[in-house]
Amino acid sequence: MKWFVIAVAILAGCAPVAPRFPTDVQTALSADMRRSEMRRLETERFIIYYPGWNRFGVERLLERADRCLQTLREHALIKTTKKIVMLMPDVPFNNAFVMPDALGYEQISVIPTHFTLDFATAFGLPPDPGAVACHELTHYVHFEQTAGFWGTFNEWFGPMYTPQLGYDPWFDEGIATHYEARLSPGLGRPVWPLFTGMFAAAYAGRDINSGELSSFAREASVGHHYLVGSMFVRFLVEKYGERPLWTTIENQAHAFTGWFFTGTFKHGFAVSFSDLFAQFGRWVHETFPVRVRPPTQRKLATIGNDARYARGRDGTEAWVAEDVDSPPRLTVRDAHGATLLDTAITEVVPPRTVANADPLLVSGLSITADGNEVWLTAIDLGSTYQVTRLLRWRRGERGLTEVAHDLGPGATIDPTGSTYYYCQVSGSHWSLLAYDVKRGVTDRIVMDMNSETGVYVLGAQVSPDGKQLAANVWNGSAFVIWIVDAQHGVFAREIKGNGTPVYDASFTADGRVMYLGVVDGRFQAFIEGTQVTDAPYAVLAARDAGGTIRFLDREHWEWELAEVATPPKPAPTPPTPPTPPTPPTPPTPPTPPEGTPSPDAAPTTDAPQPAAGQPPAAQPATGQPVTGQPPTGQPVTGQPPTGQPPTGQPPTGQPATGQPATGQLA
Repeated sequence: MKWFVIAVAILAGCAPVAPRFPTDVQTALSADMRRSEMRRLETERFIIYYPGWNRFGVERLLERADRCLQTLREHALIKTTKKIVMLMPDVPFNNAFVMPDALGYEQISVIPTHFTLDFATAFGLPPDPGAVACHELTHYVHFEQTAGFWGTFNEWFGPMYTPQLGYDPWFDEGIATHYEARLSPGLGRPVWPLFTGMFAAAYAGRDINSGELSSFAREASVGHHYLVGSMFVRFLVEKYGERPLWTTIENQAHAFTGWFFTGTFKHGFAVSFSDLFAQFGRWVHETFPVRVRPPTQRKLATIGNDARYARGRDGTEAWVAEDVDSPPRLTVRDAHGATLLDTAITEVVPPRTVANADPLLVSGLSITADGNEVWLTAIDLGSTYQVTRLLRWRRGERGLTEVAHDLGPGATIDPTGSTYYYCQVSGSHWSLLAYDVKRGVTDRIVMDMNSETGVYVLGAQVSPDGKQLAANVWNGSAFVIWIVDAQHGVFAREIKGNGTPVYDASFTADGRVMYLGVVDGRFQAFIEGTQVTDAPYAVLAARDAGGTIRFLDREHWEWELAEVATPPKPAPTPPTPPTPPTPPTPPTPPTPPEGTPSPDAAPTTDAPQPAAGQPPAAQPATGQPVTGQPPTGQPVTGQPPTGQPPTGQPPTGQPATGQPATGQLA
């Protein structure tokens, strides 16, 4: 053992000097240090290094991260009070990670101050550093579980190794994705219909083997270790609970290398790993039954393993797709199905317009009303940092043209091609802005979320007349749809699910709102609350034109292009005529006291009587309002009923309409 300790110390001393972090992270840190902007915040549980201007963002993150960490450490069996070390660089590298104790470097978590990636479509996550933090803190607490030889060695000689590194990535990511949803209700991969739909489409009716857990498998665009690993852990928790997971991890903590980890499952679950996986296979068959497409749905084409889709009002359609052995390509077809463009997006020979444009990195794919232009935003590699590029293709051109860069994730082009809507990013919110294509400048703020902390506008589609936008929004607690005025962002209405997400909204040709809603855990297309598709496993990017709805339908490992007929717009219900108020029953006259003359008796007073043939003086009917005045309890004509907001104003808690941002956003 003595010689082993000496050998480890020698190897650690001979390790080459190299940057610890990726180039973009390292550069951003160096820039902040050079400008003396790096700050250190220490709390009861955290030590956080961050740019000084982002103190508010750090405090927001701590609100959620502190709750997540407390729960995780309560569940962990090996207790520690060591503070979490976290680094928050000011760079949108669209990732986050934990570097465990290794070769003298202490464990640290890296979470950027903001993101430019659309995490929602594939993963069901808003681009909120606080939401991402719960995932990364699960890794952090997991890697802290070290005991036995390495627990003592690390305590005496500094951080060198943790046996938790012996686990395959599927176990690390499976636990982390479980807790990202468990600790943040309403979001996360294990409960996101597109993520679970991908799994169901791939494995329904199939036997599944443990090789499907490997991070080297290629068919899952989101990674097999994420997709299958998260479903395996979901099964384990549903059947056995969470404690056996931590018992398994505690047993691994005493291992010497941790490489032969399958035996730890016997310790944690009292069942061998092979038996657990056999049980998982049966659970998959029961939970995700084989489904077939309905006869009303027509398959048009197989698009690819991963894809994004758009359709213009004239029927022109475009998609960005890739497959296992095919790089990303942009395909454009006219309304008759003739191919107008089929080209690789990423070029090989410099100078290159785009170096990286996987469908996961594409947003704002949209087409002008006349079908002459296709627009999209791609997250590409810059000289040092990732950069968003606004790209356009016009009929007759052979490739894409870069129009602008560093605007933010894309939303949509307007019908005329004069305005491109995009998302302005910040760590605490995303706003929606309008870019004037002709002038090459941002024209206006459409939806200003600067004062709406935790609200993210994730994308939008424009109505056929260009006057309204259907925006996909994470409102801080749920995925919802906001219908707003396209010019100034005046709030019109909100569409939300019954405890489930709604997403990916657009408009039909006649102006109705179409969106994805949840049916039996699957995303299906709805028009104004009425279900219009029944795809077997998942629907994405449903778009209407020419009396049909086309959408991406997940089948096995591919997205297929499918079509159903657009249901006709319901005939307007004629207004019901108002029911006239029923006059109240006249009160019964009191019984006259004894000795009072009968009403039939002749009057005994000298009061003047009307002349013969003259009517009595007119009096208003008992209980009726005076002519020209509204009935009691009804609003005055032209005024809204009591308790209703004025027309065009958002309900309480909605963003202020069309107000400019109060400061420059990151």
